[in-house]
Amino acid sequence: MASLHGNEPAGSVAIGRVLKVLHERNVPFSGDIIGIIGNLKALTADVRYLERDMNRMWTEDLIARAQQPHRSDGPQGPGSGIGTEWE
Repeated sequence: MASLHGNEPAGSVAIGRVLKVLHERNVPFSGDIIGIIGNLKALTADVRYLERDMNRMWTEDLIARAQQPHRSDGPQGPGSGIGTEWE
């Protein structure tokens, strides 16, 4: 995850360089490599944020929700993170 703040482009530059080198050198690996730019509009405008500063949005409730097990579209049932554990 890079550039959550649009005025901090270094992470986006690093993702681009890493992906380019991996492609050019045909580096073998198993799985997926994903580079995410978190705030593309702010990055393009070269401003920290457009509507909300992501460092200031973390309420106690949002932090608690983020700490919950990850939900997926996979199998449901005990231990899956889907169903009664979320209700």
